[in-house]
Amino acid sequence: MNRAFSPLIPSVLLALLAVTATVSAAETPKAAAPAAAVKPDAGKVSMLGFDIATQARIARGMVGVVPQNDALDPDFTVSENLIVYGRYFGFKDADVQERLPSLLQFAALESRANSRIQELSGGMKRRLVLARALINDPDLIFLDEPTTGLHFHDVAKLLEVLHELVEQGNSVVVIEHNLEVIKTADWIIDMGPEGGDGGGEVVGVGTPEAIAANARSHTGRFLKEVLARRPLKAAAE
Repeated sequence: MNRAFSPLIPSVLLALLAVTATVSAAETPKAAAPAAAVKPDAGKVSMLGFDIATQARIARGMVGVVPQNDALDPDFTVSENLIVYGRYFGFKDADVQERLPSLLQFAALESRANSRIQELSGGMKRRLVLARALINDPDLIFLDEPTTGLHFHDVAKLLEVLHELVEQGNSVVVIEHNLEVIKTADWIIDMGPEGGDGGGEVVGVGTPEAIAANARSHTGRFLKEVLARRPLKAAAE
C-alpha cells in the first residue's frame, strides 16, 4: 500500500487517530464532533466539504461509523440487521437486498446470512458492523477501537478488510490503541501525552516511523519496538 501522504487527497489514504494506552477523557468529544454528535465550543468543523453546524445531515449521509459497541439487534439475522439499518438512510428493503451478496462477501459472512447474532464470533460481529457501516456507500469511515476483544487472527482479518477499503478509494479513520493496527497506518495523529486530564494534546502527527522517532510520544516508544520486531513488508522493500 502507498505510504505517501497528501492532505489534499484523503480519499485514497488510511488515516489513524492513535491515543496513549490510557484512554483520554477528551477522546469521545474529538470523535463525536465530526459526526455532529456534539457542538464545538469554538472554531469550525467541516467534513467532506460540508459545515457540520449547518449541513450535518448531508455529511452524515456520506459517512460510515463503526462504534466500539456492536449494537446489533439479537432478534434479527445477519441479513435482517443490514436491511433494517438501510432504512435509516431511506433505502428500500429491495435495494439493500440487492447489495447483500457483495456486503456479506466483503465481510466474509456469506455462509452466515441467516444466522442469529448470538451464533457469531466476536470477529464476525465486528465485520458485520463494518459491513453495516458501508450500507450507504460512504466516502469516509470512522471506527472506534474496532479490535477491542478480538483474537489476534480476527485483528489480522479486520486489517485486511480496512486496507481493502482504502485501496478502493475510501478514507478510514481509526481510533485505536492496538499497535499492530497503528503500525499499518498511512498517517497518525497521536493524542496525549497522558490519559484523562493529562491528555487531549496533539503529541505528534506523521507516519508510523515519524511517531516512533518522537521522544514525547508514549505511543511512539512502544511503536518503535513493534516496528523493530515486526517491520512492515513495505519498509523492507
